[in-house]
Amino acid sequence: MSYWPVICLVLSSTAAILGFGAGAATGSTMNGVDFKDVFIPMFSALGGWVSGAGALAAVGTTLYLYRKQEEENEEELEVVVYAEYGAIRVDVTCLSRHPAFVTDIFFEFDDATYWMSKSDVKQLNSRISYKEMKTFDLNLFQHEIQRFAGVDLMANTDKLSVETTFGDYDPDRNYLLPKT
Repeated sequence: MSYWPVICLVLSSTAAILGFGAGAATGSTMNGVDFKDVFIPMFSALGGWVSGAGALAAVGTTLYLYRKQEEENEEELEVVVYAEYGAIRVDVTCLSRHPAFVTDIFFEFDDATYWMSKSDVKQLNSRISYKEMKTFDLNLFQHEIQRFAGVDLMANTDKLSVETTFGDYDPDRNYLLPKT
């Protein structure tokens, strides 16, 4: 819980009470001419400073809330690559508060990029909600690349990336890479 609204309310209430008290105390001891010619211009200048400080506090609060909202809106995924029955599987788990949209899975090596969605397998447009995990089976894609490009994807999973609407994610854990 943030205490900024309470702190601002207490400070502004204290400033209002002190200002009223100072005005009443000074106004009761001055004659009408001094009050009109000295005290009112002095406090109107003070009011300008107080309103400037309030505007500065409003800008600071706006920037704080903007940064907080940006942190909450960031997309965060966990990508795990493993093999099951000779086929590559990719588990994608959404860790951010907002759903993620996986648009593609691709491999990059030897100055070539092999996109799963550009194959005859299927188009990826998978929505993953908060804390949900989806498994992508790359078996057909793996066999197509092996047959048409002569590339063994099982030996090149370190070049795998998962593409979403906001960016590309490399695997967090890749169980197919040899341990070094």
